[in-house]
Amino acid sequence: MKKQFIKIFAVAFLSLILFEACDLTCEPHNAIPRENALESITDAQKWDTGFMAQLRNRVSGFYSTVQDYQADYLNASADFGNRGGAWYTWQTLNSGDYDVKDIWHNYYIALKNINEFLFLAESFEAESDADKAKMDAFKGDAHLLRAFYYYQLTIRYGRRYDAATASSDLSVPLVLKYDITELPSRATNAEVFGQIAKDIDAAKTLLSARDNKPMSRVLTPDAAIALEARVALAKKDWPTALSAAKKLIDSGRYPLVSADPSSFTNMWYADDSTEDIVQLFVKKTDEEPNTIPFYGYNESQNANMPDWFPTQGIMDLYAENDLRKDVYFEKADLVKVGDYKLTDVYVISKFKGNPEFNTTSTPRYIIRPKLFRMGEIYMIAAEAAFNIPAEASNAKTYLNNFRASRGLPAIGTVTLQNIKDERTRELAFEGQRLWDLRRWGEPMDRLAPQTSSVAGKEFLSTVSPLDLTVPASSTRWIWPIPYNELTTNVNIKDQQNPGW
Repeated sequence: MKKQFIKIFAVAFLSLILFEACDLTCEPHNAIPRENALESITDAQKWDTGFMAQLRNRVSGFYSTVQDYQADYLNASADFGNRGGAWYTWQTLNSGDYDVKDIWHNYYIALKNINEFLFLAESFEAESDADKAKMDAFKGDAHLLRAFYYYQLTIRYGRRYDAATASSDLSVPLVLKYDITELPSRATNAEVFGQIAKDIDAAKTLLSARDNKPMSRVLTPDAAIALEARVALAKKDWPTALSAAKKLIDSGRYPLVSADPSSFTNMWYADDSTEDIVQLFVKKTDEEPNTIPFYGYNESQNANMPDWFPTQGIMDLYAENDLRKDVYFEKADLVKVGDYKLTDVYVISKFKGNPEFNTTSTPRYIIRPKLFRMGEIYMIAAEAAFNIPAEASNAKTYLNNFRASRGLPAIGTVTLQNIKDERTRELAFEGQRLWDLRRWGEPMDRLAPQTSSVAGKEFLSTVSPLDLTVPASSTRWIWPIPYNELTTNVNIKDQQNPGW
């Protein structure tokens, strides 16, 4: 359905603000010609609205779940129907997998529109200072989103960043201008990460007039700094990661929630938290984001029937007084798996959803996507500081200040394992665990499963071993370049990642 990404471009982007056509290679009858696609600040606003709508549709859902299926803290239900099974088994995943292909293509579709907007914006003449300021902000959004999408692509399909070999390690094709005839080869890590840094710097300047405030519905200068911190962590550029994280922490604009159950519960079940840097806009009746249906409640069965269960190993990481434990996990009144009716197993309730978006009493798993939040920033600060000898003592301060907000006591002597465990607890099921294991150079050792007094382990799927281990040396930590890319682009056909 979707062809080689370099040939995908929504010529009539303005007609696609509220939806995306199935086949973007054809020009609709009501298309706006390219030369007329950006003539006024109103046009620019429509482009920007489209960018944010595309962003909302490119976070959560399978953009975060498939890598969590690969990670170590989930078990598939015996009834999961092999949905995500290729990721869970590791060995049956291949370059023709729909998720492998669709994630790649959907990011590049968004990039095509961003690139075209930035090209057209070069010749745009604002009619007033007010229009110029608005246009600068829209261009800032475009630069920041381009950086965000290239980061998402390279951590999936590119080699793990190593400063010593970045100039030769292959990443993903780097396309910055629309050219229907171009057949790009893969760029290097140095080139892709270098462009990400340029776009982040541009976004910081262009977005500078926007207010930085918690739960912002728009991208802000602080959002650019948060992405800078995330990217620097992936590169193990500890000074940059710490500097960016420290700016956000020291600003005082995003205070940690108070250490009481209601404050933390409101973060996830009411989308109300001073810790959220950016919350994407969601309305009740439309513009709903992708969901993460780990909770698995089935109204007709009056029971939870999830495809995925948390392992016992991940739940054991949380102390009883950890505020996150009762929010992230729930012992459901009734869990049904096949003929089993279980009352003694836990399900993941972190994404149970904001009741504001429910149409009945049934959870719909809808929350406002938290694009950047301070839990991640504190974890970046702690890990980066720990790896800088002169800053190592500050790692303890960042970690313990954060632990206090989650109802936990201070740690006397902080180790790297303490920081890793805290990051795992805080960011659980948000799609970052696999990249963390890869960055740390650790194997994927699937954690111990839950058991049930009724069914033992029989309520869990056997499609993959419950104790599966994937060594850190496996080539399958890097996803394959989609098969249809290899067959339609002669300049990439011999650049598949090893092992695929």
